Amino acid sequence: MASANPSTALGGPAFLFGAHAPITEGELRAGLPSRSAVEKLVSRYFNSLDPSVYTLHYPTFHKQLNKHFQDPTTTCIVWLGLLYSILCLAMQSYNKIGDEPPEWKGRTLALASEYRLRTVQCLVTSDYTKSVDNTIETLTLYIHGEYSSRWDAEVGIWVVIGMIVRLAMRMGYHRDPKYFQNITPFQGEMRRRVWSFVRQADIMFSFQLALPHMIRVGDCDVDLPRNIFDDEFGPDSKELPAARPITEPTPLSYMLAKTELAFIFGEIVEQINSISGRTAPYDEVMKYDNKLRQVQASMAPHMKLRPLEECTHDPATLLVQRLHIDILYQKAMCVLHRRFLTRARQNPRYAHSRRSCVEASMEILRHQATLYRESQIGGRLRAMKWVLNSLTKHDLLLGAMIVCLDLHYDSMTDQQYDPYFWTSEQRADMFRALETTQKIWKESAEISMEAYKASNIIGVMLEKLKNQGRSPQPNNMEPRTTNEVFASFDDNMQPEHSAAMTLGMLSSGGLTPNTASLFNSTMPLTPGGNKYSNIDMNMGDAVGNTGMTPNFGMDSTNPLNINSAASPFSQVFGNMGSSQGMVDMPATLDWVSLTPFL
Repeated sequence: MASANPSTALGGPAFLFGAHAPITEGELRAGLPSRSAVEKLVSRYFNSLDPSVYTLHYPTFHKQLNKHFQDPTTTCIVWLGLLYSILCLAMQSYNKIGDEPPEWKGRTLALASEYRLRTVQCLVTSDYTKSVDNTIETLTLYIHGEYSSRWDAEVGIWVVIGMIVRLAMRMGYHRDPKYFQNITPFQGEMRRRVWSFVRQADIMFSFQLALPHMIRVGDCDVDLPRNIFDDEFGPDSKELPAARPITEPTPLSYMLAKTELAFIFGEIVEQINSISGRTAPYDEVMKYDNKLRQVQASMAPHMKLRPLEECTHDPATLLVQRLHIDILYQKAMCVLHRRFLTRARQNPRYAHSRRSCVEASMEILRHQATLYRESQIGGRLRAMKWVLNSLTKHDLLLGAMIVCLDLHYDSMTDQQYDPYFWTSEQRADMFRALETTQKIWKESAEISMEAYKASNIIGVMLEKLKNQGRSPQPNNMEPRTTNEVFASFDDNMQPEHSAAMTLGMLSSGGLTPNTASLFNSTMPLTPGGNKYSNIDMNMGDAVGNTGMTPNFGMDSTNPLNINSAASPFSQVFGNMGSSQGMVDMPATLDWVSLTPFL
C-alpha cells in the first residue's frame, strides 16, 4: 500500500509540526530564487485560476513585487512569506498538471515543500499573532498549499484553519468594512474576499471532520465581494465601482457562486446540528430546501451545469468549476434531507426528503463518473485530474453511502416499505452507480488510504446488497441501532469485511458521521461533553441532528497501538475505555481483523 501523501510532504502541517530552526531575516530574503524565476512563478500562479487567487489584487501585488526587487532589505517579512506561499502554489500546479518546465523537472514537489516551510518561517519570525497587514492572506495561501499537497483529510489542517479564523476575527475581518471609516474602499473589498475564503474553509473542513464550524451565522455581517475586475479599482480608489450584473462573467464569478452556496450550507449544518435542545420543524427544513433551489435557479447562466456536449468551446477550468458548484449544491441537499431518509418510509409526508436526498446523491456519483471519464487520455479534463481533492472525495463518499443505505432498506422487505417508490430501472441505475464509484476508488487505492478503504467498504456493501435479495422480514425486525444494522450485514461475511463495514460506516473522514445517524438511535457524547441528539424512528417533527456529531476523541488513547493519526477513518474509536468516546459497535466485532483497514 503506497503512502497517502507525496514523499516530499511533511508528516503534518509545517505550521504545527515543522522543525522551526532559528533563521534570520537575511537568510529568508536570500532564499528566494532569481528574479526571472520568481516572476515566472508569480505569473503562473495568477493565471492558474486557483481559488485562492482572488484573495489577492494582482496589479497591487505586481507593484509590490517590483518594489521588493528594487530594495529587498526594506521588504516586510510577512509580505515575503506571502511571496513564498505563491511560489509554493505555483510549483504545486506544475506537478498537478504535469507540465513541469525543464529547469525544475522532477523537483517541483520538493521545491514546493521548501517554499512552504519558508512561508512558515516568515510567519514565525514576524510573530504572526501580532497580525499585521498580509498576515491573514499569507496564512490562507499557506494552508491552501498544505491542503493541496495531500490526498486525504488531516486534522492538522482543520486546527490551523481554526487559528486563522481567530486571528482574522481579532483583526476585524468578520465585520463589514463599511462600518469603519479608517478602512479604505480598496482595503474593505479585499478584506471581504479574504473573509469569504476563510469562512468557506471553516465550514468545509469542519464538516469534513464532523465538527461544528467556528464561525456562527450571528458572528459576522460581511457582505459578499463585488462582481468587478481587478483593474477597475486599486489602493487609490476613493470609492468602489458599481458591481457588474451577476450574469456578466468576471474572474470572481466562481468565487461568488460558490460562496453563496457555501454560506447557506453552513447555515443548514448549524441549524440541524444544534445541541440547544431545539430541533428545526419540517417546515423550516422545507424553507431551506426552497432557498437552495432559488439560489441554484438564480445562478449566473455561465456558472450553471450543462451537458458536456453543449460546452464544446468552454475551457476545462470552467467545466470543473461548474461541477464543483453543483456538487456543493447536491451535498447541501443531502445533508438537509438525510435525517428524513428512514422516516419517509413510515410517513409519506417526508417522501420529498427521501427522493431529494437520494437523487442528490446519485447526481454526485454521476459527477464523479464524469470527472473520472473526462480526466482520462483524450478527455476534456485530462489536465484537471488533480481536482479530486480530499474535500471532493468526502462529498463523493457521502453520496455513495446514502445510496447504499437506501438500497439496503429496500432490500430488507417488500411488505414494510413501499416497493414502488423507485422503479426497477432506478434501482438498477443505483447499483450501476455504486459499481462505477467502487471501481474509481479502487484505481486510486495505491496513492490514497481513504480511497483504499472506500473501495473495500463499498465493495463489501455491494456484495451484501446483491446477496440480500428481497426476502421478506417481520415488520418488527427493522434494525434500529448500529448493532442491529451491522448484524443484518454480518451473515456469511468474512470478519475483515465486517470490520471494514463497521469502520467505514462509523468513521468521520469519508463515510460517516455523515451517514452514521441513519443507523444509530443513540450517539455518544462529543469530546467536549455536549450530547448531540440523533434521529429516531418516530414520525414527529422533533427530529435530532443528521449524524454530524463528533464520535471520536481527538486526544484519546489507542489501546490497539494503531498508527493512523492522520486518517479520520481511524478516529472513530476514540477512548475505548470510555463510553463517551466509544461508538455503538457490535459487541462481537473482531478488533484484530479490523486493524488492516485503519
